[in-house]
Amino acid sequence: MTQGELTVLSVTVGALLVVGGWLVNQGVARRAARRQTRIEYLLSAYRGLEDASNRVMSSEHRHDVERAISDVQLLGSVLEVRLADEFAQSFARDGHANLDSLLEALRRSLREELLLGSVPTNRVILRVTDSGSTASNESSAWGKQREDTARAVNAALLVGQGETGSVGIGLLSDGSQSAELRSLARDESPAASMDAGLAQVRSRLEALVATEATGPADNRTSSELVREALESGLIDNQLAVAIRGLGVLRHLAEGQPGGPDVQEADEFSDLVVPTLFALDVAVSRRPPGG
Repeated sequence: MTQGELTVLSVTVGALLVVGGWLVNQGVARRAARRQTRIEYLLSAYRGLEDASNRVMSSEHRHDVERAISDVQLLGSVLEVRLADEFAQSFARDGHANLDSLLEALRRSLREELLLGSVPTNRVILRVTDSGSTASNESSAWGKQREDTARAVNAALLVGQGETGSVGIGLLSDGSQSAELRSLARDESPAASMDAGLAQVRSRLEALVATEATGPADNRTSSELVREALESGLIDNQLAVAIRGLGVLRHLAEGQPGGPDVQEADEFSDLVVPTLFALDVAVSRRPPGG
């Protein structure tokens, strides 16, 4: 091979190495950009979901959850997409769902992407409100549903304000009914206390809607009784929301590992008692024979 041929070959090889190196660098840069974009979107999704969990969900939170689920469905791993789909289906069907599995999957993958070490799965969630602070290991909707139900109960109590005076949940939660439910939670089980409270609510509903024409209401579900009472004008919408909220809370508590605890049962009884009071007011107002 002549000197000229060697020079051409050397230049050609050099050029190929430069082009090859440039192509490799471009590929690495594109992968890095895609990885960075994925991290940013999933980190934003994690923050949005975590911020909306275990608190009263505002319109802004609802938008954040919708956007976060959409981003996870677009850029998440196979597991994350599946968990996001399951959450969306449960939330659309029941009005509530647990975020723990999805949040933990996102946290684990994000820490891996950022080359951070693994951490325990039991996160502690801090919520600070005007009325105090709470720390919880749950990302479920219990806290949000409890506050929504309490707000509905308070609003329903105002219906009887003109006859009974202003009555709030705090003034009703220390009575004998609450004490009985609290004792049941400790002597038997939190679940038994919650079921007893719901049974009392149903009994009041049956007394409210039962008439000589329709007879006993024991063949109808609680949801059907609430709908009938609402459509008949026997209860207002806030009381209906409160009663349904109690059912949702019971469902949420049952779905937790180990079932409800004593604190949740106490919180539940503090909502049951004023709901019973509001139903008693509704029963007293029902027209004779109505």
